[in-house]
Amino acid sequence: CYNEGCSREGFFTSELAEIVDKQHDGDDDDGDCGSGTNTTTTTMKKKKPTFLTPQRVSDFLAKVIDEMEGRKISVGGCGNKALLLLEHRDHWYILDRGLSRWDTCAAQAVLEAQGGRMTKLTSFCPTSLSAADDGDTKDDDAVVEAENYIYEKTDVNLDWNPEVELTRYNARGEFQAEIGNRAADRHRLLPYSNVCGIVAHPRITQESWEKMVDVLKRVSAAVSPKFT
Repeated sequence: CYNEGCSREGFFTSELAEIVDKQHDGDDDDGDCGSGTNTTTTTMKKKKPTFLTPQRVSDFLAKVIDEMEGRKISVGGCGNKALLLLEHRDHWYILDRGLSRWDTCAAQAVLEAQGGRMTKLTSFCPTSLSAADDGDTKDDDAVVEAENYIYEKTDVNLDWNPEVELTRYNARGEFQAEIGNRAADRHRLLPYSNVCGIVAHPRITQESWEKMVDVLKRVSAAVSPKFT
């Protein structure tokens, strides 16, 4: 199920003992999406990164995977992916399509408790604005500061992204006729839609983090993420 992607909703359990220093061993093509029973461990070996993705990925994400010389595995569920990140130190979860706050809030908390991170993809896209309406773009050479989604009770979407496309999942009812167009303002979006994408990873080295940030900035400048 890990290789082919989970097709059913259900419970996912994870064994995180010694996760900082060791990881589950096994062939790259083997794995169990949910059993948590593979207890054979070994000293962590450097591997090519694995990207946990939906079945279909955008041109942007495909280019990121190619630049990182990685591979992709289709896996369902944001929480499912977050737990897999904790079991496999060489894994990433990067997404430019839309989610909702209830998809990411618990997953982010679990990752951060184990030294990982889940931030907005727009933090690393030179042409995207994650928190402003003034039309300015980010300086390509500016220091990148990862931004988190805002988890507050609200009637308006607090995480604005002028690049987002309206869909039936993120548009308010009165703006369903504008589906397929970019959202002209934050008031057209459902308040708890995550429209800035995500970048998630387990505990990693600063070198690994900086390499990924560089790739995200370069790729997003050449191939626009498909924000929905």
